[in-house]
Amino acid sequence: MEHSVTRTTSTQEYQSHVGFIGLGVMGQAMCLNLARKLSTIKPDAELHVHDQIPARSEVFKDMSVHISASANEILAQCDLVFLSLPSGVEIAQLLELSAGRRKKGQWIIDCGTTSVIQTKAIAETLSKESILWIDAPVARTREAAIKGQLAMMVGASLEEFVAIKPILATMASDIAHCGALGTGQLCKILNNMILFQTVEALASAAAISEAYGLEAHALFSILSQGSADSFALRNHGLKAIAPRVFPESAFPVTYAKKDLGYALELAESLAIVCEGAQTVDERFDLAIQNGLSNHYFPVIRCLNK
Repeated sequence: MEHSVTRTTSTQEYQSHVGFIGLGVMGQAMCLNLARKLSTIKPDAELHVHDQIPARSEVFKDMSVHISASANEILAQCDLVFLSLPSGVEIAQLLELSAGRRKKGQWIIDCGTTSVIQTKAIAETLSKESILWIDAPVARTREAAIKGQLAMMVGASLEEFVAIKPILATMASDIAHCGALGTGQLCKILNNMILFQTVEALASAAAISEAYGLEAHALFSILSQGSADSFALRNHGLKAIAPRVFPESAFPVTYAKKDLGYALELAESLAIVCEGAQTVDERFDLAIQNGLSNHYFPVIRCLNK
């Protein structure tokens, strides 16, 4: 059911004070693009940023950006707030700590990956404060975030989507209105579920090919010309699995397991069994048990000796 909130701010007013909380791997790159382009959306807008690790805010010091001392400060002052946080756990903590301090009529846009169930619960709770919650998770790589070429999947009413699309376009090149509240997270979670299963297939294919004597890079280069070609093959396959490059600075196994867990949680609530996803979840568990939890998630290739 589509979620509605009585709003006290107009679509012009809500952009006068914009906040961004969470300046991690994706968030910092997104916020830098927002900072550079916000004046083209609304010349008098003020951007406020915060991360619990102060060093991440240093890059904004020479820009016309206010570095806030706390997330609560942003939620108390800003009309529109972007969140780019690791998981629903951090979001729940943020909302608990800011209870009673949030600005009435505020719009909060969640750009992280959060469960559909939690998304609806948060929106229902915040609606009692006349605060609008919109899900707009992002997809693609950090490189895409740096270039402002992310894909965004938005769950909101059509009116809300039209209102926020210009500011989303400062960070993303492909912005999809998926439907009502929660559908943005639905599409993102299922996108990741498919991606993780594809990467597991690539890891297995690489193991078989290399055991036979054909290098994974050669295999993937050949497969990229046929029906097995995919974004995952060209990126996770050729750039991570084949050269065995699994840095700790990229999307780790723990994050992948979290996102896959959201998909499995939703599937269970709908009485749907997803055996392929369950198998990959077990592979993530095994990677964690082998001390690989903080490595880029295609590191599951290392489980195939």
